[in-house]
Amino acid sequence: QVKERFVKNYGTSIEMNGERYWLFPQPEALETVSMEALRALKFSRQKATYILGLAEVFRAGELTMESLRSLPTLDNKRAALTALKGIGPWTANYVLLKCLGEPACIPHGDSGLNAAVKMVLGVTDMKDPQVAELYQYFEGWGGYLTVYLWRGLSG
Repeated sequence: QVKERFVKNYGTSIEMNGERYWLFPQPEALETVSMEALRALKFSRQKATYILGLAEVFRAGELTMESLRSLPTLDNKRAALTALKGIGPWTANYVLLKCLGEPACIPHGDSGLNAAVKMVLGVTDMKDPQVAELYQYFEGWGGYLTVYLWRGLSG
């Protein structure tokens, strides 16, 4: 898996209770990483370009987790992320959910999330009205719904 290779090559790890846990690389760890090195890990040229560019944005302090967190609204936070080359709505919502704990963020279109919704509702089409109704029921707390649905896939 590309993400796993990336994290193990450039991230750090901690050991707890005899288990090793890998941490996502800090932007500084990517300062000398080349396009060719990421391509060797099976990144597409475009994704490698995005990763290196995003690392530079964070390394230069143009955007930080603190500055993102301090923005007044969720829409402002999404806009700050999607203004960066390589970050679309799915990625912005995923980052806001997983990194900032924003409870209203749903990474719509996530294949695992779609599979879980289909399994729970018994639908085959994500455009089924039941799907919109489910999300509407959890409005403002869709991140929690997302986490529960993802967990449901793993048993």
